[in-house]
Order: sequence, then structure tokens, then C-alpha cells
Amino acid sequence: MKILLIDDDRNMLSSLGFLLNEHGYTDLILASDCRQAREALKENQVDLCVIDYALPDGNGVDLAAEIKKSYPKIRNIIFTAYFSDDISNNFKSEAVYAAIPKKVSKLVELLEKK
Repeated sequence: MKILLIDDDRNMLSSLGFLLNEHGYTDLILASDCRQAREALKENQVDLCVIDYALPDGNGVDLAAEIKKSYPKIRNIIFTAYFSDDISNNFKSEAVYAAIPKKVSKLVELLEKK
């Protein structure tokens, strides 16, 4: 499974990449904003996008909608520090497969459910 990780916090992005690697998810692409994510999607066949909600050039939900429109088979997960059940419900849409708090354990748990 090829995963595109999108987060503007470079430390979070590299830590997330490292920890996912440790769990066997090794086919990773990193992007720090919407523009880089769009470029990565043009150049790679991605199965899943893990998208931070707050990005410098947009927000994760809008980016997820754009991705879903252009690449309907890609699943999008919103991965955010600004998480609550109310916020999670606001993130749910046809374009967003799941919204989870920024915890690697939650992401790995979701990935392993498939």
C-alpha cells in the first residue's frame, strides 16, 4: 500500500514516516503542503492519503475532496491535533474515510482494519 503523508510540521512528518516504517508500512511519500501533495499524486499511484487538517495553503478536508474528485479510489484520512467527537463528525464526508487524533497508534489501528 502506497501512503501519502501530508503535514506541514516536518518533525511530525518524519516521525510519522519512521513509526509507520517500523510497523511495516514502507511505501511512503511525504508532502508538507497541498501543492506538494498534488505534485506527488500526479507522479505516483497512491492508495491512501493521511492529511493534517491545518495546512499552510489549505485545509485537509478541502484537499481530501479535491483528491477524491480526481482520484476516486484513494482513501483519505484526516489526522489532526484538533480532535474531538464533534470535530470528527464535521470532517466526515464522502471524501474522508476517517478522521482520527494525531496518534500513530490510532492510525496503525485503522490501517490494520482495512
